[in-house]
Amino acid sequence: MKKVKRTAATVLAVSMLLTTPAWAAEQDPSVVQERGGDAVELFSKAELTEAQRQALEKMYQIIPELKELSLQSVEYNEDKTAWGGFLTDGSPDVTPDNRRIQASIAFDAETGDLVNFDIYNPEWTAEKMPSAALVEEKAAEFVRKLLGDRLKEYEMEETISYIKESTLDDKGNKRTMTSAQVYFNRLINGVPLLNSCFQVSVDSVGHITRFSKEKDDNPDPAKFPDPSRAMTKEAAEKVYAGLVEMKLSYNYSHSWLGNGGEEPIPVLMYYPSFSGFIDAETGKPLEDSGGTLQQSQRVILNGEGKKFYAATPEEGARLLAEEFGVDMAGMEFGSVRVHDLPVTSGYQFKEYSWRSETQQETDSNEVRFIHLKTIADTGEIVGFGIQDDSGRGKQGTVSKEDAQKTAVQFLQRYLEPGAVELELTVFPSEENIPAWVDQSKLTDQMQQRPQFFIQFSETYQGIPVADSSHIVRVDALTGKVTDFGIGSRNASVTLPDSNDAVTADVAKAEYLNRHPLRLVYIWPEYYEQKAPSPQLVYRPVSGERGYIDALTGKTVVLERN
Repeated sequence: MKKVKRTAATVLAVSMLLTTPAWAAEQDPSVVQERGGDAVELFSKAELTEAQRQALEKMYQIIPELKELSLQSVEYNEDKTAWGGFLTDGSPDVTPDNRRIQASIAFDAETGDLVNFDIYNPEWTAEKMPSAALVEEKAAEFVRKLLGDRLKEYEMEETISYIKESTLDDKGNKRTMTSAQVYFNRLINGVPLLNSCFQVSVDSVGHITRFSKEKDDNPDPAKFPDPSRAMTKEAAEKVYAGLVEMKLSYNYSHSWLGNGGEEPIPVLMYYPSFSGFIDAETGKPLEDSGGTLQQSQRVILNGEGKKFYAATPEEGARLLAEEFGVDMAGMEFGSVRVHDLPVTSGYQFKEYSWRSETQQETDSNEVRFIHLKTIADTGEIVGFGIQDDSGRGKQGTVSKEDAQKTAVQFLQRYLEPGAVELELTVFPSEENIPAWVDQSKLTDQMQQRPQFFIQFSETYQGIPVADSSHIVRVDALTGKVTDFGIGSRNASVTLPDSNDAVTADVAKAEYLNRHPLRLVYIWPEYYEQKAPSPQLVYRPVSGERGYIDALTGKTVVLERN
């Protein structure tokens, strides 16, 4: 469902936050402006209104670190709905790369409410993730100071998301920042609305590092279904249980699940076939809520064991054209880079890239990009991809059956010799655009080139291995393969015996217990279009980050590191 997931918060253009406008550069830079109550030198002659001064002063009180920074510029966004600026502890003649602390901030032009805030301090480095208790405490404290009595209009979500970011300073030293973010959803009729919220990020010692707010159009509560019309939670959970089937999956390492560890830890896990929303009145699943798995089938392919090697861009370009049928006419070599693979593979990729020669295309849809992946040590080709957006918005002419046949014929040439059982899943070529969307208002940029993604997962004891899959993409306009990747299997890792797994019923009980249903509103959006009315739905609470161990039937919560 487009836009039911978290949408981008309202932010000012980067150019507004990082540059001084031309009109300011022409002014005398000797004007004095208040900063946290002190007089400091301003770098432009931008005059703040009293309302703007009050908005900034409130933020100086809430985020004391801002008092030590200078406001470099102030500017409105294009439609004058928000204003903001860029702050730093550097002087005007210091380049941005050498500034130590930087922050951007933006406010609603009419109400003065904060809509976006971000601060970077290279001293706030940490490898360890913040605790959930600290995140909830500091985020709630920040929101109380920011909203005051309006806090009662929002509710903190149960789920916490964790982020780890690494950068290099001007001396090449690695700096790692860790943070966690929580969402506060707006309450309508006492029920949280997922599309109207704000996000707060907290680092490992409790600094507020980021705030972003969804566009708030002050929804009318009268337009929302009455919560009393919803079935009881108990009835909804009974319906939901009938929709969920538990499936088995192997993973060579739960680093595939994001634990960040160096050693592969093989697991056999259960996962649900459905994790989407259901209508709170009828109990019917929402087809476009993104929680239903695609249907799969078992196939036996006979690998031919073809292998090709490229040690140079020239060799790579020749093989792309001769072996894989890629049109390399007008393509110009761009770069080569080496990057690490997950621990399950045991090797590195070397990736070559090309782009169309014309550098001055006025239409970005006319630009083509091609990449080729090889194993760095041997040069063996393990994949390629083509990005060509010229067909955006067009209707596909290739059927699902023909695309699947093409993918099967293509893949088996490069599989290891002999028969192999795979689980095949075909993902549709076009988005399921909701019926209420006026498609005449959609631009080509809002739509994808039609294509089929066909995934072939290797199996062990008849169960798919999630992190050992081969991918083939077939263009739905031409019927040609435009993306291909051979997955890797770590033969040194022994997978658990599925005969020791608990039953699917045991796993379902654990899943439903760990993911209770919650009554919420959603107001579906598709790009800039909004559904005629909001919906009252039940959704499963995300719960802890982890998986259900099929050998014990219990949830394994992955540590944050």
